[in-house]
Amino acid sequence: MLRMNGSHPTADEIHRRVRERLPKVSLGTVYRNLDYLARHGLVSAIRDAEGRKRYDASPGDHDHIWCVECGRVEDVRTDSTRHLEKLIEEQTGFEVTGHSLTFMGVCPECRRAALDARGAKRPECGGESLERKSGMRNERANAGEWKTD
Repeated sequence: MLRMNGSHPTADEIHRRVRERLPKVSLGTVYRNLDYLARHGLVSAIRDAEGRKRYDASPGDHDHIWCVECGRVEDVRTDSTRHLEKLIEEQTGFEVTGHSLTFMGVCPECRRAALDARGAKRPECGGESLERKSGMRNERANAGEWKTD
């Protein structure tokens, strides 16, 4: 269930999906299985900005990016964090054994929805034009002169 869509669902979200196939499964069973998988390194548990525990089917070395609007979480893999770990070791004398790095931002779908809600012009959809939003129109009959409404 976790590996199927690459998301980072909560136990409640997993429970809802599992119940589509196994209607009698309890939430407690889902929690016990997630805890077992986490203890054995098959999944990892991460906390979102609201403190909810989410489960990650890719427990290996990677970071995350969170959408501050909808809560969507995605994995981020980059070699830059390895360089950062080495730099921190050099600066502090610590041996870095792991890290947790989370980027926050607005996902493409939420950005698109916000632009649509504002009626802003987007190249891919040809939203409301700047001159229309500003109350201006092109009076081409007067040699391209711009006039306000």
